[in-house]
Amino acid sequence: MKNQWVVVANASLARIFRRDGANGGLEPVEDMAHTQSRMHAKELAETAGPEPGVRDHHDDRFAARSDPRRKEHQIFARALADRLDKALANHEFDSLVLLAAKPFLGEIRHFLSEGVNDRVAVALNNDFTGLSAAEIAQRLELAGAAGHSSSRGAA
Repeated sequence: MKNQWVVVANASLARIFRRDGANGGLEPVEDMAHTQSRMHAKELAETAGPEPGVRDHHDDRFAARSDPRRKEHQIFARALADRLDKALANHEFDSLVLLAAKPFLGEIRHFLSEGVNDRVAVALNNDFTGLSAAEIAQRLELAGAAGHSSSRGAA
């Protein structure tokens, strides 16, 4: 089996595993956390200060208000994509399995480089971040996502 990484993520936590070709088990590589994604929008807005482009009574310009939590999700998705880019450049994996909560999977895919995206063997819309490595491996086997062709769906 090729050197395969399994990324299990949601908007605030990403767990990266290496799949053991001999028994299909998962070996932890790294955990990434982004606690800002779990903050309430009001808390994020308070820590960020006034949002640029928001209209007040002294300004005739107007820009659409954006969701601070979505911005944090995008920041984390970009950081995860950057980590995967570096790992690919260092030949740390040959293929990739992405298991991410919906809609965070789309955020990740948006920021993946072409090189990393080409190595995605399986992408499933599932939040398995709360499961053990053994449970994740079992779910992958049940879904038939043993690292072959690309698939999408739920396990």
